[in-house]
Amino acid sequence: MRTRIDLTQQPLWQRVLVMVGLALVIQVPPLFLFAVRQAGSQGARWGWLAGYFGVFIAIIALALAVYQRTGFGLKRALSWRQARDWIFGGWLVLLCCQLALSYFNRLWYHQTETANNQAIAELMGHDPLVIVAMSIGAILLSPVAEEVIFRGILIDLFFSRFQLIGPILVSGLVFSAEHASTNPISFLIYFMLGGVLAYVYQRTGHLEYTIAIHALNNLLATGALVVPLLLH
Repeated sequence: MRTRIDLTQQPLWQRVLVMVGLALVIQVPPLFLFAVRQAGSQGARWGWLAGYFGVFIAIIALALAVYQRTGFGLKRALSWRQARDWIFGGWLVLLCCQLALSYFNRLWYHQTETANNQAIAELMGHDPLVIVAMSIGAILLSPVAEEVIFRGILIDLFFSRFQLIGPILVSGLVFSAEHASTNPISFLIYFMLGGVLAYVYQRTGHLEYTIAIHALNNLLATGALVVPLLLH
């Protein structure tokens, strides 16, 4: 019987290499949507679209396989009401912080959207197929992939369950670096998002809570991007 490798016991350079690899592959799916827009035939468009979902699912499967080798555990036993409070409480904190930071982003840098959201809107354009695919990816697939990678794997590879400040700072910094920013406020928006999710994960041990919070956040953000596109 083969012994399962515990990645937390591997040398630091190997753990860093694992994170760098995952941080790179999570950037691949949007390239398929760009190819959908550039494809010359309907058949090619559907082929690239299938590739988009296939790659996303493969990334999630890979991330989960790595996550199972990080020695994760120590989940708090929480009731349904406590789980609800963590999920909706975390989401409300994110919402309030984003509203405040977005206000300063408009006031100081005259940006109504972050550079990351602008890039997403440009990628979707007015292509219904890309809009639907991007929406499904942002709401259902991206929260799973990003939470497994940037909360579960990142935190468990480099920190113990009893640490708090380090995971919040590192997870926030890495997560923000993965999203396009053109000014400090924009960077802080994603840093705050990553930090809050890291806090919830460290306090509860339940990755499914951070996935739910992330999905709720992306649901609102995607709606704010998609509705104006559909109205024009």
